[in-house]
Amino acid sequence: MADIVEETVELGSRVYTDEYKAYSSLGKRGYEHETVNHSEGEYASGEDNKIHTNNCECLVGLLKWWQKKHRGINKQNLHLYTKS
Repeated sequence: MADIVEETVELGSRVYTDEYKAYSSLGKRGYEHETVNHSEGEYASGEDNKIHTNNCECLVGLLKWWQKKHRGINKQNLHLYTKS
């Protein structure tokens, strides 16, 4: 997962994730890495609970729905659906 982040996210960016082990090296790779620990019932953390993964989880849910409805997404065009 960290390799995918390196390929798609500008170095030095702030990255918010849960504490899945695959993300653990992001801080060492040059990213500002903030986490929430879902296994301990934490879904937001930091000052004013600004650190959360809700937007990402919502986007993933929408992509899954879209894929099911349209029987997949061409990998060459996936970036068009996720570009902010």
